[in-house]
Amino acid sequence: MTLRRHYYEAIPSDVNIYISAGESLLAGYTCTSYVAYYMLGALSIFLFSFATFKSTKLHKHVRKWGLFSGIFMLIPASFGIVEMIFSLFSFIPWCVFVFLLGKKFETVS
Repeated sequence: MTLRRHYYEAIPSDVNIYISAGESLLAGYTCTSYVAYYMLGALSIFLFSFATFKSTKLHKHVRKWGLFSGIFMLIPASFGIVEMIFSLFSFIPWCVFVFLLGKKFETVS
């Protein structure tokens, strides 16, 4: 937001400075901890989903929602438009997975 404000307030000769600063921020954003978050998140969802396969108290559809979320989460949103769509699609099965797990754990306790 600060870069945006400075960009619009800059004189025409200084505009390139703020464009370069914005591009450097985006370059740092696309290949760092954001990608690691997606990969580790997908790994943890897969591990948790596979752990629920051993449970007799959870239905198969609960496990499948976790696997679907993990599959969609394997491709981070910072790789392009298609990947951004995949990351948005990973959110839907993740919400269902967490809701079903929470509902089941609520009845257990």
